[in-house]
Amino acid sequence: MKKYINLYLMIALIACCSACGSEDEVPPRIKDTESDFQLPLPTTLTPEDREVVRTLQAEYEKAMAEAEKTEEPSTEGNVQP
Repeated sequence: MKKYINLYLMIALIACCSACGSEDEVPPRIKDTESDFQLPLPTTLTPEDREVVRTLQAEYEKAMAEAEKTEEPSTEGNVQP
């Protein structure tokens, strides 16, 4: 019985090792695609859009200034023995 188990394990090991013999690591390159891409044309912002951007930027800067004022120095890294 022990011979059959060893024979089965050897066959299973050989089957596992030979299952992935010729796998390609990199897929083949496609050479028939066009390499010329056209970027979309940029659009200019309207005055209303610019005002929205300015408002959001001012709100962000105000929030960052308040966060810097309320931020306390961290003492986690300064542990003394």
